[in-house]
Amino acid sequence: MTSAEEKTHTDGKHCFQDLYNDPDAAPYMLEMAHVGYVIADHSSRIALSAMRTLLATSSLGEPGTDEPPVVLELCSGYGLSLAPILTTLSVHDVLEHFVGVRPPLEEALEQDGAFFDAAARPDLPRITAVGVDVAENALAYGSATGIFSETICRNLEASDDDEEEQLTAREERLCARARLVLATGAFSYVTTKTLRRLCHCWRDEAQKPLFLFFPLVATDMLEIISFLRSDGLEVYYEPGLHWLPQRRFADDGEAAAITAAQDAVLAASGRDESPPGALEGHLHATPLIAGPAGCDLAARARLWLRA
Repeated sequence: MTSAEEKTHTDGKHCFQDLYNDPDAAPYMLEMAHVGYVIADHSSRIALSAMRTLLATSSLGEPGTDEPPVVLELCSGYGLSLAPILTTLSVHDVLEHFVGVRPPLEEALEQDGAFFDAAARPDLPRITAVGVDVAENALAYGSATGIFSETICRNLEASDDDEEEQLTAREERLCARARLVLATGAFSYVTTKTLRRLCHCWRDEAQKPLFLFFPLVATDMLEIISFLRSDGLEVYYEPGLHWLPQRRFADDGEAAAITAAQDAVLAASGRDESPPGALEGHLHATPLIAGPAGCDLAARARLWLRA
């Protein structure tokens, strides 16, 4: 999510930019309810499965320190994608919470914080959840309501000579602790510029995180995949096999453009029908998983996707 960029790298995708940076999450949440946003139910299930595998193999922890590992989300917005990971709430539960008359902002933040806290996932490993976005009000909301433990408000797509958008030393250390980097739909807005800046934070090859991304099927990911592989990572990406409903189309124009792009992906993969679980009238995301070489990523990815 981004409040600064109108441009989208996914041709024909509707942009909800005017709702991305209100101090109250309610306008955005109500619009997501209107378009039937659901991807976080699927992405959270996969993310939790991946986290448990990583912890079981001691790959997520931070050796030699009491600091919990970081789970970092790019384009995190208000935290709608993280909420079903950190709590037992479904996307429907979260969105339904915002229906009705809202109290003044300070009271609303207190109520929302209590709502998320009451549903905290009891078996969740100890982590630091970090939201990264350019939308300062959305990040402030996520912090105030307990979704984010830490936030990084930077435009990582900015040019290298834009000093105001460079990661601080503290932010680089925070990113270096990341063992899981999430992004849901972010690649309609960000490019390899963002990944390059993050990858500078991991100086030890053995400590590179797992990247768990959910780009739209309609988004061209070839440049991203090429970058990840050039950085020594294995990549699992099979957009002809795995479709996860994201939301309903916002309008007829988006439906026509995105449907054509999704059909092109199917044709390129040699398939005549959408994968199981696809829903007519919806945009779909597809998992892109990247991790350090030698971790048998394809086998792990298939296991996580079946969970």
